[in-house]
Amino acid sequence: MSHIRLYAGLIRNNKWYNYVKLKNLEGGALVLLDTNDNSSTARLINLMRESVDSLYDKDGNKYTMQDDDFLDLNVDDSWKIGYEQIKSTTRQEFPVIEENFLCRRCSTYDVLQYTRVNESWQKLIDKGLIDEVFLDEPKFEFTIKFENPVIIEGVGKMAGGIFEEIVMKYLTLGDMLSLQKDKLANESEANRTYSGWDKSIVKINGIPEKDLNTLKRLPGTFFSKKYLNSTENINAVCEGVHLNRIGVIADDRKIYCKNCNEEIGGSLDYTNFFSPLSPRISTQNGYRNMV
Repeated sequence: MSHIRLYAGLIRNNKWYNYVKLKNLEGGALVLLDTNDNSSTARLINLMRESVDSLYDKDGNKYTMQDDDFLDLNVDDSWKIGYEQIKSTTRQEFPVIEENFLCRRCSTYDVLQYTRVNESWQKLIDKGLIDEVFLDEPKFEFTIKFENPVIIEGVGKMAGGIFEEIVMKYLTLGDMLSLQKDKLANESEANRTYSGWDKSIVKINGIPEKDLNTLKRLPGTFFSKKYLNSTENINAVCEGVHLNRIGVIADDRKIYCKNCNEEIGGSLDYTNFFSPLSPRISTQNGYRNMV
C-alpha cells in the first residue's frame, strides 16, 4: 500500500510528518471494543494504534509513533486513517457507510423522520461533490480577529486587558477524549461548543500562557462563554473556525428528504462509521453484530 497523505500530520524532531502507511488490521470490531471507554474517540484511538506504527515526511523519512503521539493526532487525520483502513480491510475502493439524515420539516416531537443514504464518500470526493482540504504547510494554528474587542478582567495577579484577536488550534484526539469526559461540557449543545472553543484557544497576545490556562480552568463556566459573549465575537469565532477547516468538507452535499423532498444535506453522518469493520456473525450462535 502506498503512503497516504494526512490532512495535518505531526511535527516531531522539527520535521513535518504528514504521510502514513497502514498496517493490516487484525480483529475488526474487537480491536475497537478493547477498551473500558465506549466513546467514539476511545474507539478511534484504538483503531489508530492498531492501524499505524509510523509516520513519514514528504521525502519518505520515517518517524516511529510513541504511545502518547496518538493523542496528539488531529481528529480529522484519525477519520482519514479510519476511512482508509475501512477500504483496506473490506478490500473496497468505494466503501459505503450507512447514513441517516433528520428532516425537521417532517419530524414531530413524537416521531422523528430520517432519510437513509448509502453513498460512497470516496466517489463524492472523486466527482468533486464534496471536498478534501489538506494543510499545505505545518501551520496548526489560526488567528481570529474581532471588530468588537474582547475585554478580559484581571483576576488577582493575573493580567487582563482589551484584545482584538485570539489564536486557535485544531483539536486533537486527546482534546476530544477530555471533552467527552467533561460532565459540564456535555450538558448541552452550547456547552459542547464553548468547551471545544476553550480547548482550541491557545494564545491571546498580552496574556501569559499560565494566566490564560488559569482563566480557562475557573469552575462553573467556560472562558469563551464568559469573554466571547457578544454576538459579533461569537459570529467571528464561528466564521474563523469554518474558514480554517481541514478534512472532508461536505457543505454543498445535496441530500433530500424521502418524504417531502426538503434539502437536508450539507454534512457527513459518522454514526455508523465503524460498521464496515464489524464482523457479521450468525445470530444462530447467539451472537449479534459487534457495533
